Amino acid sequence: MTPTLRILFFVFVVSLSPKSFSQHIDIDKKALSFLTSEEKINVIFTYDGLLFNEDKMPETTYIQHVLVKVKEEEGDDGAKDWLDNYNTSKRELWPEMFLTTLNEKMSEYKQQPIFEINNTQARYTMKVNTSWMYFGYNVVIGKWPSKIDVEITFYETSDPQNILTATSIKSAMGQNKETFKFDDWAKFRRVGKAYVKAAYKLAQAFKRVVD
Repeated sequence: MTPTLRILFFVFVVSLSPKSFSQHIDIDKKALSFLTSEEKINVIFTYDGLLFNEDKMPETTYIQHVLVKVKEEEGDDGAKDWLDNYNTSKRELWPEMFLTTLNEKMSEYKQQPIFEINNTQARYTMKVNTSWMYFGYNVVIGKWPSKIDVEITFYETSDPQNILTATSIKSAMGQNKETFKFDDWAKFRRVGKAYVKAAYKLAQAFKRVVD
């Protein structure tokens, strides 16, 4: 094993510590008791104050940095495709992966509501705000999983300023089992797997209320 591979292997093993996989999500069971009586919960996804990577790069700076690199390698069309894929992922792919997992896991419990995006008729709303993101990588010499930080807040749909309860999920880590790919969509799906992990952990926490 070369020195470079030894370093990658060591860092990867450290990243797979129990802390990476098991995180207790603090919830207020009393404040969330409405989950047992509601059929539908409205969900919105936001990216307020989103930062990237270990150096906490602001979203606008990160996008500009990526687009410069993509333009050098793939031209203006490649940069436009990357930006389109990124915005589509924020708007559609990541919310869909999160809600699919959340609802599938919640269906195992006794008194579960259904979480639906932009259901403004629902009495309560859950806001999922992503505040930090790391895309990870999947290259010839190794892999690194994606990670996200999300803040979860609940409020009555008619009164968004009155927060009923809030919690957070730190460093939700997405599994990275894909083979080496250049496709940018693979990168965005890799981040989606971090949303899958966050949703699964959140459903486990909600079990303490609805099951």
